[in-house]
Amino acid sequence: MHGSYLVEPRIVTDVLEGDPVWGVRSAALLDAHRKDRLLIAPCSYLGLAEQFGGDMERQDYFLMNLGLAFLDKPSLQLKQTLYASYKRYPEPAGLFGTGHLFYIGYFAVTKNLDGILTRCGDFFRTYFPNVPVLEP
Repeated sequence: MHGSYLVEPRIVTDVLEGDPVWGVRSAALLDAHRKDRLLIAPCSYLGLAEQFGGDMERQDYFLMNLGLAFLDKPSLQLKQTLYASYKRYPEPAGLFGTGHLFYIGYFAVTKNLDGILTRCGDFFRTYFPNVPVLEP
């Protein structure tokens, strides 16, 4: 039986941007768990909009090719609303803020997931000590 893990957006950004330090490590972490169910939280989806310049189709294609699925699949209408808000208020959506990390931890706990793939292990071990953390 394979596990279900939330993927924190820094892991996605590392791969997307080809980060010279973290890109290969994060890609290897995703690859090591490709047989697991890798999920992205709705708040992470919106947080990543900036990385894709507000191009929803490009973002969906990239996430699909990474093997990520939605934790709770938003409807097309909700995704369009999220993107409309991004285009209207293009400031960063808190991708790297602690509020966003609390939501990820909350989802991991309330959805009984097997853990989180993240570069913010110290944060999750501090505030969500019962959630397993996998780091690149």
